[in-house]
Amino acid sequence: MTVFPTQDSFVRGEISPRLHARASLDLYRSALAKCENFITLPHGGLRKRGGSYFAGESKGSNSERPIPFIFSETQAYMLWFGEKYFRVYAYGGPVMNGLSVVEVATPYTYADVVDLQFDQSGDVLYLTHQNYAPRKITRSTNTSWSISPVNNNDGPFGFQNANETVKMYASATSGTVTLTADSAVFTSDMVGQLVKIQVETFGTWKPWEAGGYLNSSSGNGFFRRHNGNVYVSTAPGLVTGKVQMGGTPPTHLKGEEWDGGSELAEQFDGSTTDYGVNYGVKWRYVHSGYGIARVLSVGGGGLTATADVLETFPAELIGAGNKSYRWSTGGFGGSEGYPRSVTIFEERLCYGQKYSVYGSKTFDFNSFRSGANDDDAVSFKLAGANDITWLQESDGFLLVGTIAGVRTLSGGGNNEPLTPSKFKNRGSPTKRCSSIPPVKAGSTFVYVGFDRKSVVEMAFSLEKNGYSTTPVSIISEHIPKQGISSICYQSETDPIFWLGLDNGELGGLTYEADQNVRGWHRHKIGGRWGNYDHGVIEWVASTPGQSGADDVWILVRRTINGFTRRYIEVLRSPFEYGDVTDAFMVDCGLTYEGVPKANFSGLSHLEGEPVVALADGKVVKGLVVHAGEVVLPWPASKIHIGLPYSAVAETLELDVGGRDGSVMGRRKRVNSLILSVLESANIYVKSATRSTFEGQKAGRNTIVPPTNVVSLFTGNLDEVRLDDSWEGQGRIRIEAPDPVPATIRAIIPGFDSEGS
Repeated sequence: MTVFPTQDSFVRGEISPRLHARASLDLYRSALAKCENFITLPHGGLRKRGGSYFAGESKGSNSERPIPFIFSETQAYMLWFGEKYFRVYAYGGPVMNGLSVVEVATPYTYADVVDLQFDQSGDVLYLTHQNYAPRKITRSTNTSWSISPVNNNDGPFGFQNANETVKMYASATSGTVTLTADSAVFTSDMVGQLVKIQVETFGTWKPWEAGGYLNSSSGNGFFRRHNGNVYVSTAPGLVTGKVQMGGTPPTHLKGEEWDGGSELAEQFDGSTTDYGVNYGVKWRYVHSGYGIARVLSVGGGGLTATADVLETFPAELIGAGNKSYRWSTGGFGGSEGYPRSVTIFEERLCYGQKYSVYGSKTFDFNSFRSGANDDDAVSFKLAGANDITWLQESDGFLLVGTIAGVRTLSGGGNNEPLTPSKFKNRGSPTKRCSSIPPVKAGSTFVYVGFDRKSVVEMAFSLEKNGYSTTPVSIISEHIPKQGISSICYQSETDPIFWLGLDNGELGGLTYEADQNVRGWHRHKIGGRWGNYDHGVIEWVASTPGQSGADDVWILVRRTINGFTRRYIEVLRSPFEYGDVTDAFMVDCGLTYEGVPKANFSGLSHLEGEPVVALADGKVVKGLVVHAGEVVLPWPASKIHIGLPYSAVAETLELDVGGRDGSVMGRRKRVNSLILSVLESANIYVKSATRSTFEGQKAGRNTIVPPTNVVSLFTGNLDEVRLDDSWEGQGRIRIEAPDPVPATIRAIIPGFDSEGS
């Protein structure tokens, strides 16, 4: 008896071969054995992916990495970083300054570029790498870009020197000075770092400034008491000069004031007599008791350094007679390297360095001055020796990815900001993290596991009051196990995570968490390289596009005319609800629209390659690029031309209930097939287990005379009689090889099996 089961959902996409016999799983009935160059749709169907548009060649055809620079929906750039430079692209092409692509020199080699991390605030993009001081890229105009070091003015600083025999002093209070130490503490990797020297008697005095009328009576001096400490003025009368204070000073910062108007001002005449007079006195802190300088160069065998003063040194630190052991160097660089990670959280610029997180003052990304005020800089050292791999902002939490899992930093209570005195530093039951930063989709994050061979979904759990993770790639583990080099998210037109894979393929994950949609697919970009039968993907990244759909940028390595070439390309949105002449279904392609012509030039990037075209809705095959040109059989006014690619889907072994149970593993054959399609043409089907059989075109009966123009059809295609044998597994192969749209809504096979 012939059975006609229907598969009308493919939302699980291509699943692992380890699951090909698990017909009892619910996901089995919405999964495929192969999904190549098809995209699984959240609605359940399959759609052939759009082609890739040729945007340009990398500089010297060398490897480059894309980093997005997104200022607004209408100003989105892709910066392509190569060997000590980056070049600027936007909306499918290079940004030109005259006849040249906008290019900026950088200190990074390509080996360094691979590990760069970044975050953006307005027109400034911050970059971090553990071997380089943080830098920022600034866009002034569309063609004016620059890169410069991020010069912090105050911290963060490492631990204060504790060796009282190793002291340091400055040659002057300001300007360019020489710092001198008692031993060789200055090293070449300290260039660019900050050095802070504090007055050694910090605990006994500090200069202050007093304003207000104390007492005009005669005496040797004036003093006042505050919290048990004694503050001595220099003279009676109206006091506006510096004073010295004894005892433990209060913790005020430079420039801050405290008012002694209600305190007791007393005259001191050398005796024990106190003259109680209530006078208002306002005291202002005029110096911090320390100085800060940025190292320019190191000399004297490590004993001296030339530095620019950022915070004026007090006179008590100038000269060899005023040495202090209370010095510290900038927390960036040195044995722990520079920050590896960066993000912007609650208006703080935050860095992740080794085991520590540093956050700037709020709204002041250049100051890491610590203190007790809520807007002062913050710093945290993680428990255990777990290297920080990335930082990410998330709705009141600072997510800290480490080699042991994800930790969270947040304020002390619900909806409270992170401050120096109110914070929570918590671990969570999460998977280990690689150094590839996570990507956000709605309220969920997806990140790459520590081995770069798995994809992890992370979401906030109200029940656990924290984040938890789920391995989202486990049902299709064979795809990310190729190794993941890059990841990005495309929110429009379809919600898809794209992954650059080490085998040169492009992995895709259609993702709609609220609808439980997680469907995997693989993509082979047209062309070839070496022994690969496809172009090799090196990088993938995304930016908002001009049409409302996101632009997905890829760097593709191919063999062209005997040479290795690397091309920058943009994936075009899949075809939907339009005219067939608009369908862009070729790779590394170009489009012409204008007066009809047969000669198509400008194809030197595909010299010697076989290409296909869709010319005014007609499929043209058998073209080969010669001298950058092809000649069409007829003139056309709208032409898409590029490398061909085929979309392939294969079903799993059919299983429906037989008279005595499952028919899994029993002999079966498919004898017919009906396809439900949407806006589709030129689809071929055959048995997936009979590779020697030719695919048969799935079409429809029509009384309309055929034309060469592709006619898209929506509905059920006529039943196709298939050649199969009883040795098969009842599996079906669907192919869409031509540069025209194909969307499969359902598959209805007719098959016979033992026991049915």
